Amino acid sequence: MKNILVSGSIAYDHIMFYKGRFKESLLPDELENLSISFLADSRETFFGGCATNIAYTLNLLGEKPLILGVAGNDFEKYQDWLNDNHITSDCIKIDEENPTAAAYILADNTQNQISIFSPGASGSIKICRDLSCCDLDNVDFAVLAPDIPDRMLIIAENFIRNKTPFLFDPGQAISALSKEYLAIIIDGCVGIIANEYETSLLEKKMRMNFSQLTGWAGFYVETLGKNGCTIFESEKQTHIPAIGGLHVADVTGCGDAFRAGFTHGYVNGKSLKESCEMACTSASFVVGKTGTQTHSFTKGEFNSRLKKFY
Repeated sequence: MKNILVSGSIAYDHIMFYKGRFKESLLPDELENLSISFLADSRETFFGGCATNIAYTLNLLGEKPLILGVAGNDFEKYQDWLNDNHITSDCIKIDEENPTAAAYILADNTQNQISIFSPGASGSIKICRDLSCCDLDNVDFAVLAPDIPDRMLIIAENFIRNKTPFLFDPGQAISALSKEYLAIIIDGCVGIIANEYETSLLEKKMRMNFSQLTGWAGFYVETLGKNGCTIFESEKQTHIPAIGGLHVADVTGCGDAFRAGFTHGYVNGKSLKESCEMACTSASFVVGKTGTQTHSFTKGEFNSRLKKFY
């Protein structure tokens, strides 16, 4: 078993649903004067955060990941949840002066989302500089998931100095990361996973065209939602279809499960194609549930679905 470190946000997710469609309430010509309110049909609170979501699914896949992140003074229930699922929290720092980060996610009936992230304890700069809890010499692979920009850069620089191979998952952090920060991280990572919208943001921020961007890192995986994903490596493209015919309750957390499945395959010597097939399989277990850590599967169930569709 490989030693995997997942760095990123730890948060409580407040997930809400809107019965209509966002685009029917948005006036393209009035975006500069935007003032809008949506009536949420429901609201539920779940355990979330990119690092912990990825670690949760890695744990289901038989890995024992370390989580590097910062939680707040309301972390006790979350700690109990991690303990109940046998997920170690040795590298999670606690900021006693602030609450754990919170994500407020509103989805419409087409699964488009509007998200607001309140960093809370994650914003502690002093704590984000402290990596003393992690022995990078014993880490075989790392995932750099969304967090506050300064933390992401500091941790990436530690990975680079220590020659720890890491996957870059920029996610929602792209809008906050500077061009300079992004350049350092992309230059040091082994590969990138990002969705279509995130890829467009990266192109704009880095002032690169698509081929330049996808050719920079060792590999680039663009996720396409219900259409699967495309792997870009050495001017070669490989499309992996998603698993179809599933009941979709909520897509929140699918991306994190995708990254977990990919990482599980990659660290165990699978090809990029095989790793993405495992990624799509992991994500397929999430869509039928509301919440990012409410899904479950056995190794047998995972392997059966993987073999059935790929």
